Amino acid sequence: MGAHWPSDVMAGYLYGGLWFGGMMALYLRVKAWLHPREGRPPEVARSLRQPGDD
Repeated sequence: MGAHWPSDVMAGYLYGGLWFGGMMALYLRVKAWLHPREGRPPEVARSLRQPGDD
């Protein structure tokens, strides 16, 4: 024990990357479910519209 072979390190990075990707996908899905987008632009974009724009 105690030896860190390059393959062990690469497997750890791969596992960590997959875990991070899975957690990000889950987070984005839950966020979209809790805060669904409505079909209107955000307030910032609305304030940039010029009179006469449709």
